[in-house]
Amino acid sequence: MSLGEVDTLNLLAEKLDNLFKDSQGYYESFLDANNLFKQGKMTEKEFFEKLGDYTVAYSALEFLAVKVIFELKKALDRAGAGGMGGTQS
Repeated sequence: MSLGEVDTLNLLAEKLDNLFKDSQGYYESFLDANNLFKQGKMTEKEFFEKLGDYTVAYSALEFLAVKVIFELKKALDRAGAGGMGGTQS
């Protein structure tokens, strides 16, 4: 990595790790809501609010995961190009 170049892959990977840890709470909350709803202790409105929160959190997680995959591919392409004398296979 040259001077002044941003290490995008590591930044995105760190964000992905943090978002994954944060998303665990939404997952557990949704599981609890699912059980309460099945027992009749939660309204449909409350259940779908929890489902919405869970869906939004995991959509963001999946989006960021795709960005990390693309950055990995770019890094591998750069490493392959450097090791092959500037050509790509």
